[in-house]
Amino acid sequence: MDFDLPELRSCNVDPWDLLGDKNTEMYYFVKKAEIEKKGRETLSGYWEECEEEEVMESGDRGCNHLEGRKKTFAFYIGKRPRGTITPWIMYEFRLLSSRATRWSSSSLPRGAVENWRAVKVIVKEENEEEIEEEEQASDESDGEEVVQSR
Repeated sequence: MDFDLPELRSCNVDPWDLLGDKNTEMYYFVKKAEIEKKGRETLSGYWEECEEEEVMESGDRGCNHLEGRKKTFAFYIGKRPRGTITPWIMYEFRLLSSRATRWSSSSLPRGAVENWRAVKVIVKEENEEEIEEEEQASDESDGEEVVQSR
């Protein structure tokens, strides 16, 4: 499966300018330096980290084992810290360099994996939030605890 992921020049773009017609999700590559230099402020608001960074691992425990991180951001309209939350969500994915060196192809320039982030932008539908809240309440009432790797 091949994807042509466009490069996003910075995270300073309002989320509604990122998606095409009728799309509810879009993927991009962003240079790490662009995020660090310009932050995540836009003309209309800002992206704020809303969950702890998650650990993500491939199922392969051998020499092809990959480990990465996922950050989740919510978009707020207005100025910090009094913005109003919106249904726009951004996920930022990165490979850890210590693990990526085992995987990196010789065709990739040195540091290529470490210098880029894959970003997914979505519009979370209102009923999705209600369903998640109901599932969480149901899990709690069953006495079961759902634990994610962090």
